Amino acid sequence: MDEITFIKYHFNKTGGLEKYSKKIIEYFLKKKFKINIITTSDFDFSNNFIKIYRYKPKFISFINILLFDFFIKKTIRQNNLKNIFSLDRSSIFNYTRLGNGVHRAFLDKKKLFESFFKSFLNKINPLHLILKKIEKDGFYNKKVKKIIVNSKMVKNELMEYYKIDNAKIEVIFNGVDFINHSVDMDRKNFLKENNLDDKYTFLFIGNGYKRKGLDLLLKAISTIDRDFNLLIVGKEKKINFYKKLVKKLKLEEKVKFFNHSDTIYKFYNSSHILVLPTFYDPFANVTLEAISTGIKVITTKYNGASEIINEKNGYILENLSDINKFREILLKVMEEKNEKNEIIDSIAHLTFENQLKKLIDVVEDA
Repeated sequence: MDEITFIKYHFNKTGGLEKYSKKIIEYFLKKKFKINIITTSDFDFSNNFIKIYRYKPKFISFINILLFDFFIKKTIRQNNLKNIFSLDRSSIFNYTRLGNGVHRAFLDKKKLFESFFKSFLNKINPLHLILKKIEKDGFYNKKVKKIIVNSKMVKNELMEYYKIDNAKIEVIFNGVDFINHSVDMDRKNFLKENNLDDKYTFLFIGNGYKRKGLDLLLKAISTIDRDFNLLIVGKEKKINFYKKLVKKLKLEEKVKFFNHSDTIYKFYNSSHILVLPTFYDPFANVTLEAISTGIKVITTKYNGASEIINEKNGYILENLSDINKFREILLKVMEEKNEKNEIIDSIAHLTFENQLKKLIDVVEDA
């Protein structure tokens, strides 16, 4: 195999899945593959070994997704493209990597943090109906060779919702870059630049605060009668709701909001622990990134990345409704004296090079 065709709806600058998709494409390029990309994004890899087939969205989201799927089939047929690797939901592929997880499972998990009425609307929402149809058609299409997932949690979802043959599923955890930083200098400068006192610092990173469990974190942390910082990083449409909640819980002096940052490692190096009480994440990249910088993570069993958590690098919340248990863990970590190198070593094998090599091996051996 010397040519491969990737499907990716878009490549934006902030999404972890989009960044990881680019890493995968760059790795195949490094291995001398000729690459085709079917996408909606208006960008140029500026490489003679890459050919872009671009669909221009013109309608509302669910229609664009449906038309993009038609465009994929037409482009593959007209150009006789082979070795189709979908990095998004598509109704036709030979290989796929489910960075977004299983959509049906995601909708079920939404019931944990959304109202009954909103859950009902999800059932009749054209966007979700189309995504479920495309997802089902993709998994059941006869050309499937391998479905790559980034956690056992997603593998179990595939088998539960679609009865996929175990032999077709391959679990490959995400990888991470291990970057050496002047941590002490980063922290000192960061605190000074943002008018923060030098005290215990919790970190929350995520787009879409409701699904990521920020409400729970704020409620649990508001019960702690100690001095601390809580840094909140990410995009949220209802940001004013969360600012009002911070004020209501009397946390204004302890909480600081930040928009998405391209210098995210400054936040890791300036914090003591990452807290991500998410309701659904196939494998939250921030979990791995945080550990790679030597800070522990508190997350939930609904994060596929909880499968890399052990006694050396973090804690797993089993019951999101148990605020008292959440509080206990927050208090416990504030007392701990952690050895950064031990935390980093716990995931030392999960380099991008190792994990992407596993992925390319699966594709070539299928």
